[in-house]
Amino acid sequence: MGNNHSANRHGAVIDDHTLDFLHKADRDALHTRSEVGSLRVTAHFLYEVDFSAAVLRNRLGRCLAAKGLQTIIAFDAQLDRPLLLKAIWLVDTQQWTEVANALKLARQRGFCQLPITLAVADMQRHDSKQVGR
Repeated sequence: MGNNHSANRHGAVIDDHTLDFLHKADRDALHTRSEVGSLRVTAHFLYEVDFSAAVLRNRLGRCLAAKGLQTIIAFDAQLDRPLLLKAIWLVDTQQWTEVANALKLARQRGFCQLPITLAVADMQRHDSKQVGR
C-alpha cells in the first residue's frame, strides 16, 4: 500500500522503477517553471535526480517542438549534460518569434540552410539566444 520512494546518487526510485521523466496529465505537455519549483519543494527526492544526457536530449526535442523550432534550430549531438540544460533553458525562456522569422527569411533568400546547428563552442560562449546571431 502506498509508494515506496528512495533517492540515491543514481536517481530516484519509486516502486522499484527509476524515475527518468515527470509527465503532466497530457504526456506531451511541458511543466512550467512554477510547476517544477512546486515539485522540487514538495518532492525532496527530486533534488537528487540526475537526468541522463539521453533524457535531457529528449526533453530538448520536446521543447523545440512545443515552440515550433524543430525545423529552425538544432543543437549539436555532442552537447554534454550541463550544455543540454542550458539549451533547454534557452529554448524555454527566450522569445523566438523574431529570430525564427529572420532565419526563415534568410533561408528563402539563400543565405542559410535550416535547421541551423548550434555547436558546443557556440553554447559555451553565449548565455542567450545571441548564440544564433
